[in-house]
Amino acid sequence: MHPFFNVGPGILLFNGGYAPGGIVGWSATPEFVFGGGVDTPISRHLSLRTAYRFQFFRNTDFGDPQFHPGFTHVQQPMVGLSWKF
Repeated sequence: MHPFFNVGPGILLFNGGYAPGGIVGWSATPEFVFGGGVDTPISRHLSLRTAYRFQFFRNTDFGDPQFHPGFTHVQQPMVGLSWKF
């Protein structure tokens, strides 16, 4: 088993799609990400990855002046395959 930890800044992209007033389109907001997990080797290059990640960011207003965005977060449990060269 190989534990890991990741942390750093990023950019979160939103697509507002369509609204009654027209197309809202894309917006972006900076985010801060941190998480960790474990890689369990299956073979020389393939591992089973289990992890948990937190993303902290400010909501976008999607071009709506009546919406007041605030800070929020997303928590993501993850299970999948990882490949190492």
